Amino acid sequence: AEEVIRSRLNSGDESAELYCSLGDVTNDRQHYLKAWEVSGCKSARAMRSLAVTYMYTDKDYQKAIECFQKSLEINTMQVNVWFTFGCCCLQAKDFVKAENAFRSCVRLDPDVSSTYF
Repeated sequence: AEEVIRSRLNSGDESAELYCSLGDVTNDRQHYLKAWEVSGCKSARAMRSLAVTYMYTDKDYQKAIECFQKSLEINTMQVNVWFTFGCCCLQAKDFVKAENAFRSCVRLDPDVSSTYF
């Protein structure tokens, strides 16, 4: 997969989506940052992927929170991102943000049972 993505990028198809995919297959956060740059700071996916990297790989919850917030500013309809953002806020002991994130999650989809546990 990496070879195909790099081939497309080298052929001039520089899109945020391709850079995000490259970040996914290589586990290299620099590709998410490049996706953010290429998108003109408009790729919710790039920030979401970067947030997940900061949260799970680095345990840097503050950086993850910043990235989640940027992603959610761009696209507020990401139910799963609201939930993960809430979990990240809990880890950072920011209970007000966590509550707001979980409320947003439930507001978008009242049937998200994991939010209630």
